[in-house]
Amino acid sequence: MRWFTVPAACVLLCTLFPAAAVHASQWKRLYTAADRSVELDLAGIKRRGEVVMAWVKFSYQKEQPSRVKGSYRSMLQLWAYQCTLGRHALVQFTEYSGVGGDGKVVASDSQDHYQWSYPEPDTIGEAALKVACSHSPKRTSTGAETTL
Repeated sequence: MRWFTVPAACVLLCTLFPAAAVHASQWKRLYTAADRSVELDLAGIKRRGEVVMAWVKFSYQKEQPSRVKGSYRSMLQLWAYQCTLGRHALVQFTEYSGVGGDGKVVASDSQDHYQWSYPEPDTIGEAALKVACSHSPKRTSTGAETTL
């Protein structure tokens, strides 16, 4: 009966602990130039009450000097947006040695609290805020969040 124990245990564990849902990124290009590109992950936009969270990816043709250490070719930043007020705050960032968020981690940092600011007009920051807010999950009348 031992041969039955392992499959039965797998069925039980797989039922109790289903695989974590993996979100497939859906990058929307915000800016392109000869030396860099900036994209926002539409599939990763989340709402936390009145705050919308979104990832922004910067990719560079040449290495960029890091303020922390070394140099990097790409960076992922997590931004918080207060859409009704038109404000944003950098939550965390990670710099990578490769393009598109690949390679070794060069530097990483996160904020303990939001430092809200208003993006300047006609900038990547303003474009990211507008895209994240227009694609964010909406709130229902009960306060529950819905997806698009």
